[in-house]
Amino acid sequence: YCDASLLGLGFYFPELSLGHQSFPPSAAHEFTESPAAAAEHAKSGIPIFYLEVFCVCWCLHQIAYLVRENGSVCIRKITIWTDNSNTFNIFNSLHAKPFYNEILKSTVDILIANNFQLRVLLLPGKKNIVVDVLSCWRNNDVMQYHPGLLIDSLTPLPHIPFTPPRDMLGAEKK
Repeated sequence: YCDASLLGLGFYFPELSLGHQSFPPSAAHEFTESPAAAAEHAKSGIPIFYLEVFCVCWCLHQIAYLVRENGSVCIRKITIWTDNSNTFNIFNSLHAKPFYNEILKSTVDILIANNFQLRVLLLPGKKNIVVDVLSCWRNNDVMQYHPGLLIDSLTPLPHIPFTPPRDMLGAEKK
């Protein structure tokens, strides 16, 4: 399950009782480090849709990393749930506006390198509540929906070799 907000990104593996969250990339190509910085980021103009697509790609990269780290796990078919219909459409058609192409290329690279098959499915937002709460950094509320969930706060996209396109990030701050 994946979700993004202007305050952060989150994904969640219910079977593993494991959630991941991160602050979104900032307009300066660096990653924000606090809720205050994330709130400032929200003013930078990066569309929420970009962050939703970015989050699915991040989740896939983390799955590939976890599979590599645990050599005994053989995963080939991956389903990622999103509550964003545009994100669902992009990953099911592999067709998007040019500034999303780097995300799609990165996703396809991981699929090919790991022999993964990806399905991105759509669900109503009210059924995506755990990652909605994770992406908004409301960690105390998470336990109400999934008691015992282990939350890992990672640097966004540590295994993705691309930078968000400059035209999506707005003017660089001096």
